[in-house]
Amino acid sequence: FLQFHQQAGALQRQLRNAVRKCPKCGKPNAVTLETCNSCGTGLASVAVSHTTNVFMCFLYGLSGFPLSLRMQTPDYLAFDDMLQLTTCHLDIIPTSAYIPDWRYLVARPSDSLAILEEMHDMAWRVFMGQFWANRVWREKLIRGAAGIAGRGQ
Repeated sequence: FLQFHQQAGALQRQLRNAVRKCPKCGKPNAVTLETCNSCGTGLASVAVSHTTNVFMCFLYGLSGFPLSLRMQTPDYLAFDDMLQLTTCHLDIIPTSAYIPDWRYLVARPSDSLAILEEMHDMAWRVFMGQFWANRVWREKLIRGAAGIAGRGQ
């Protein structure tokens, strides 16, 4: 896919993340960070490199990337985070807008607020329908939840 579309500059930019890879711990960091947000090592002299943008690979349907899809609409995907730290760690990404980093949200605040509210609503629907509504999950992970009914119970 990437080799076939080598001449498509915009597509190539979307499929890569510009990062500064920490020389100490190896974590890729946003190019805007001055220190590694994992170990605190300075990044000012670290050259910009690139990693694969797995979210865009999902959107273009490229194989080889695991995806635990929770919900899909024409404008958003909801899925389990690939590096989840809890039993409910969701990622919601827009499929109708390319937002490489948060600065793009600041440039269009009204549109961005609408996108963020829709993402929040989707996350809430997934949580309520697929996690909170599951009595076994709720009672195992939420202290005192045994007496609280899930949606529709």
